[in-house]
Amino acid sequence: MSRLARDARGSAAVEMALALPILMALFFGSVELGNYFQSQHVLVKGLRDGAVFVARQDISKFNCTTGAIDSGVVAEAKKLIQKSILDNAADDRLPLWANTTTYSFGVACPTSVSITSGSTTTTTGMGGIYVANSNRAPVVTINVSMPYRLLMSGWGLTPISLKLNATQQAVVMGI
Repeated sequence: MSRLARDARGSAAVEMALALPILMALFFGSVELGNYFQSQHVLVKGLRDGAVFVARQDISKFNCTTGAIDSGVVAEAKKLIQKSILDNAADDRLPLWANTTTYSFGVACPTSVSITSGSTTTTTGMGGIYVANSNRAPVVTINVSMPYRLLMSGWGLTPISLKLNATQQAVVMGI
């Protein structure tokens, strides 16, 4: 029995068997975390593209009284956010996008802007290109929320419900 206790030939295999699950969890966890951040980046990039698209629409497509945006502009912005081009046949930027994504479009129309420099605050009324819109500058806010799909979801892991969320604002210039 003492000879068996001194035998070290299988110790490396036992140590590897004990350490491997921890190393695999660290490896796959870091891959999953990287994919989550990459998916969040893709969502924010798409949302930024959509906000820039909406900001370049004609000011007449935004109702500052009711806060409504022309439905055609909203539909095209959703398509651009989801697919990166205005083509229904294009692939989605991220998986699970079309079925479970929620969008929220809103518009606020301030009539002035306050600029603070040091301890001095100056309030300036809107004018210029906004005169035709009762001196109101439409500011569009877009919110998108969608579920995150785990890379390792098919490996028997307990599903968790993570969401990707993003918000973007843009001032409508009608250019």
